[in-house]
Amino acid sequence: MTNFSLTAFIKETIKLHRLSVPENIKLSTDISANTLPIQGDATQLQQILVNLLHNARDAVVGVNEPHINITLSEFKADASFMALHPNLKETNYAKLTVEDNGCGIPEKEKECIFDPFFTTKEVGKGTGLGLSMVYGSIQTHEGTIEVSSSLGKGTQMQIYIPLAQHIRIAEPKQNTQLISGRGESILYVDDEDWLRETGKEVLEALGYSVLEASNGREAVEMYMANQDSIGLIIMDVVMPNMGGVEAAEEILAHNSDVKIIYCTGYDREDMLRGENLEHATVLTKPYKVHELSQLLGAIFPT
Repeated sequence: MTNFSLTAFIKETIKLHRLSVPENIKLSTDISANTLPIQGDATQLQQILVNLLHNARDAVVGVNEPHINITLSEFKADASFMALHPNLKETNYAKLTVEDNGCGIPEKEKECIFDPFFTTKEVGKGTGLGLSMVYGSIQTHEGTIEVSSSLGKGTQMQIYIPLAQHIRIAEPKQNTQLISGRGESILYVDDEDWLRETGKEVLEALGYSVLEASNGREAVEMYMANQDSIGLIIMDVVMPNMGGVEAAEEILAHNSDVKIIYCTGYDREDMLRGENLEHATVLTKPYKVHELSQLLGAIFPT
């Protein structure tokens, strides 16, 4: 757990994943101007928002004038709220709401949506673990989630995360300039479907051509088949069916000049030591769009 501004984090996460929402869906945001300092796990919080955003996106398919609204505000719990959630300890919260005007959740299914492997999606479209993991992550942050939904009228997910009252977050001044590519080909490797999908959309929006692989073995095969065109590999470190480091070693044995950026959601320093990557380029997930674009700009200079 680290200390950071939830406001700044949510803004960056929305910016990163906005491209995963089709253009026909109106995505609106209302984000607090306050810092909203919390102690949290950035990777888990990103997964929470992305899961809810993707569920909302799926829920509005086929709806006239589909709409998703994301809001973040400060919330002070009153007696009635604390009575509904007696396990909560704090009274000052950040309240994150993801709302859609989609199909809604049938009343008989509301009590089951956080159960592991429960899903309303057709076979092959979902594992049923998304909301279960959301619920577990919110519990880890000592918060809670409320669900309001009407069949045919939409769903509202409200997440409450306790504020860290005595932490002051200095908002750093950053170079947020986006640097665009010129069609260079990148092999993007990650075993998480939603990360791979979003990463591809972001890279294509930045002007790159993208090939995909879902594990190390696929990455090796994809590289061997397209080695003349691939200028860079973005490689997740921990994956099933051959991890990223092993796959990179096999590729580097074939071409020692290939450029590789490793990505990890684990502690960066521990990962560098454990995988002998002290001199490698490593991005910690979730990374920011401008940071990725600037790194790629340095790799593919004009």
